Amino acid sequence: MKVFDKHLIEELETELLNQYLNISWLADYLDDGFQELKLDMFCDEPDSKNRSLPITVKDLLKALIDINVNIARKESLDSHLHPQSSFTVEERNRIYQEMVENCQKTRYEAFRQQYGYSISDLVNLLDQLEVLRSDLEKLNEKEQHKAYKEILHEYIGLDLLNYGFQNSSLKIRIAKGRSTQGEYQKIVRAKKKIFFDLLIEQVQQNKKKYPSVYKAVKENIDEVTRRFKIHDEEWIKSKLEVSRERVNVLHEEMLSKALTASKEDKLHKEIAKLSAFMEQLEGGSSGGYPFEKLKDILPFNTASLNEVLMKTLKFERNIKEQCIE
Repeated sequence: MKVFDKHLIEELETELLNQYLNISWLADYLDDGFQELKLDMFCDEPDSKNRSLPITVKDLLKALIDINVNIARKESLDSHLHPQSSFTVEERNRIYQEMVENCQKTRYEAFRQQYGYSISDLVNLLDQLEVLRSDLEKLNEKEQHKAYKEILHEYIGLDLLNYGFQNSSLKIRIAKGRSTQGEYQKIVRAKKKIFFDLLIEQVQQNKKKYPSVYKAVKENIDEVTRRFKIHDEEWIKSKLEVSRERVNVLHEEMLSKALTASKEDKLHKEIAKLSAFMEQLEGGSSGGYPFEKLKDILPFNTASLNEVLMKTLKFERNIKEQCIE
């Protein structure tokens, strides 16, 4: 196996810091949170003319790379930094501290509600990278690669509006990962939230933290398994319903008199693909839980769930601080 490149940790860390600066940059220029903003902008095209028009934050984020923006109202950034290709240790520490302080600020709440990810998600990923960096010597090469990929895929799973800041090669890797890992990582996030919410709920209810990660998992494994099962069954039911409806639509299209040979072949292939997917879901969920046959589709479906959860919790510094002594 290829030797793990430690630079990958620094590269992803830089990406996370830049992602935060991007969010912070927008927040500093917008009134009352992430509302509609009027900008003077011009596209990088020879025939484009400068003109003023309203643009939403979502449109702005998508256009940041290709559009030059002139904003009349200037305010200093919290961090006084812009996205860049690398950061000094001092800069990194200063931005990280600012991120931690801003996690609970209401000025970022509108962004989280609209786009589904937040500064706290970025802080969590930075914490995971720091744990990986400190544990590198304890892990073999396979474990190093696996741990890094899990963090990268979790970042991809945030379904980011913009990514690959100052790093074209990382941008390409993330884009590829979005096409293959997007749905899977959304489920990873959902199940982690189920697990962490349960731990926080129990700590608040019992008014005391768990003495260890082992104890936290052991005392909650039955309940978290029950909640995971409910999640997976609902997900499977939803996917089957959507797939069946799509197959019915495709069969209707097959009846068209204007159907060409190439179109018919395309429809046949899509029907076959959906039918195989439905058969996989029905077969994989026909036995008892966990649905180990579906582990490549539904994460955390393993007989060794306790070990997986302990490893997951180990990398979550924020949750550990809240729930473990």
